[in-house]
Amino acid sequence: MISKLFQNIQTRQGILHHCLYFYALMNTLKIAKRLQKQGLPQAVAEELSEILQEFVATDLATTQDLEKLEYALKEDSEKTKTELQKELQETKTELQKELQETKTELQKELQETKVLVS
Repeated sequence: MISKLFQNIQTRQGILHHCLYFYALMNTLKIAKRLQKQGLPQAVAEELSEILQEFVATDLATTQDLEKLEYALKEDSEKTKTELQKELQETKTELQKELQETKTELQKELQETKVLVS
């Protein structure tokens, strides 16, 4: 169960990673202009921006990817919740049984003690 939580955290970190790539993709024009301001010829600046865009686009999560991920996270969350509720109920039942057994043993010992004292 803990490993599932870590997987969910890693997945969320992956989403953040993709969002940062998306931000970089949206700013390739700005990057080209900044490179030109630093003295690179326009053609070189644009080529570098295109290279960056291609690099980013190959690793970019689509909206559909994010929707699938969201669905999977909700599904995992519900499954984990159900498992926890089941384990909690089983533990509760087990503890109630042990408590009843202990109560019965104590009552028996008390009766035996009363018999011995009488």
